[in-house]
Amino acid sequence: MLETDLRPKELLAELKAIERELGRDPNGVRYGPRLIDLDILAIEGVCLDEPDLVIPHPRLHERRFALEPLAELAPDLKPWAACMGDPRQDLTVTQALAAVMDQRVERIAGPEWAARD
Repeated sequence: MLETDLRPKELLAELKAIERELGRDPNGVRYGPRLIDLDILAIEGVCLDEPDLVIPHPRLHERRFALEPLAELAPDLKPWAACMGDPRQDLTVTQALAAVMDQRVERIAGPEWAARD
């Protein structure tokens, strides 16, 4: 979770630059193994559906591995609140997480670069 003055597409560009700096191949296989994957899960008050960026993340509600840490940081966040007409508009992160608790998730230690000072 972070605060930024960057617009969504500027933030995405920064995240992609960080991925490249850490060794991710931008031309790698989609959904294949990768060294790092930085995504924008949600931005409070933002609903965006463009070809290169969808906010909130289109599969956030299906992924325990994304919802669980987000719920630790912002359990009452309603990622879909700004998406008028979305049936999940009033759904909190905690409520979305409850629906995917059957998914197996295992917390593991991060890579060496994650422990940088």
